[in-house]
Amino acid sequence: MQLSEYTPKFEAIGIKVLTVTYDSQADAKKFYDRNQLAYPILFDEQSTLIKELGILNTGPKPGDAAYGIPYPGLFLIDSDGKVFAKFAEKSFKDRPNYDGILSTAEKLSQ
Repeated sequence: MQLSEYTPKFEAIGIKVLTVTYDSQADAKKFYDRNQLAYPILFDEQSTLIKELGILNTGPKPGDAAYGIPYPGLFLIDSDGKVFAKFAEKSFKDRPNYDGILSTAEKLSQ
């Protein structure tokens, strides 16, 4: 997983990395263990946080197995919980540009 490769770089500048998934805890744990992720996963089976963050993929409709899936992306959130940067993609096949996000994070952390 590409994000696992970048996790130490983010942590070196004081940024904690975590992800959010709409998958069940059991499914997410299998994924976590299989891929030996370097960051924690938040479970949001009802997609409550996903909706609040505005990253709910609106393609799948209620009843569809993929309903509730978030757009892939990253948020940079300060210690007070304020989002100060958002990077999101419109397709689950795309992933954020981690080099660009790391560069932005480095600038904002100074």
